[in-house]
Amino acid sequence: MEFQFGTNWAAFSKAAGGVIGRRWRLEGVFSFFLESSFLGLFLFGEKRLGRIGHWVACVFWFFWARGFSAIFIVATDAWMQHPIGYRIGANGAIELSSFWTCC
Repeated sequence: MEFQFGTNWAAFSKAAGGVIGRRWRLEGVFSFFLESSFLGLFLFGEKRLGRIGHWVACVFWFFWARGFSAIFIVATDAWMQHPIGYRIGANGAIELSSFWTCC
């Protein structure tokens, strides 16, 4: 999705990058790092982790890593549909004024 924002909505990405960029970075960390780590444990650690460890790796991969990724995607979409907690900066860029209001 980050690529689509950069190519299809470049003006929006340039203006609102300070607000939505943080969420996209967090989504990337959770999506790629955690999801691939738990998937690797699930696929290649069956004999080393045992049955319970294998099951825990599967549960963490499916619910925890993918769930956090979905939370950040939905939060970004929610801000785009109803933007709150921001101000327009001197250069015309959208800046986050209140993290807790925004999220």
